[in-house]
Amino acid sequence: MSTGEFAQMSTSTIHVEPDQRGSWLVRRDAERVSEHHTATDAERAARVAARRFSCSSVVLHDRYRRTREIAVSDRL
Repeated sequence: MSTGEFAQMSTSTIHVEPDQRGSWLVRRDAERVSEHHTATDAERAARVAARRFSCSSVVLHDRYRRTREIAVSDRL
């Protein structure tokens, strides 16, 4: 990988988090990407969004404010 290629890689992170109404939000930095009824659907959408936006990571925030990183892979 050349220095130019490294500079073009996105450092954005996709976040999956619950909202106060019980839905699950997918966001890229401060931008809301989508909303889902289940954490599983939101996680799947987050992986798709990470590939679309060339993000290097997805972070899942559970209802207890714990976080875990989710692998961004070709698998949906």
